[in-house]
Amino acid sequence: MRYSIHYKCWLVSDAKALDCVSKCTIWISIEQTVQVLMPLSAPPSMQKEHEEIWHLMLRVQHLSGKTGNIAEKLAKDLKNHIDKEEAFALPLLGILPDLANGKLRNGVAKRASIVGSKFQKEYPGLVRGHKELRKYLEQLKKVGADEGHLTAVRFAENLERYSREEEEVFYPAALLAGQIASKRARSKS
Repeated sequence: MRYSIHYKCWLVSDAKALDCVSKCTIWISIEQTVQVLMPLSAPPSMQKEHEEIWHLMLRVQHLSGKTGNIAEKLAKDLKNHIDKEEAFALPLLGILPDLANGKLRNGVAKRASIVGSKFQKEYPGLVRGHKELRKYLEQLKKVGADEGHLTAVRFAENLERYSREEEEVFYPAALLAGQIASKRARSKS
């Protein structure tokens, strides 16, 4: 089923919506309308991974002694870091199946292009952030081991491994997804 509608094109940039100058009448399907209006989403498996990290982080924060204190400091930096990943990297990873299957729609490509551009700017800071987080993780491993908190030691080891995976695989894949989406958006415009 197709409908003739008037619409305003909205581009979201730094939480400010910019109204496109032109209004036009176009033919689109309900499915296309939903596709244009829906935000990009993270792969469910990665969203679950982040939720599990937070769950474990809360457990480690409640440990006694210096271990809990270090975990509280780590949690503040980790929260900011994960928020950026969820805003920029994960949504780009969410378009990978459509890219791989050649089913990336133009509206999604345009949104991914914008997110990809922002992620490219944030990328060096996220890598630096991993280095800062690893300092806390080293402290957490040492103090956790000294105080007998093996949960904290395992958490720190797993988070170090996960951050390396992000740097070696997930971040480069997100950068490529943004670049490919940008090329697709320009070629279909």
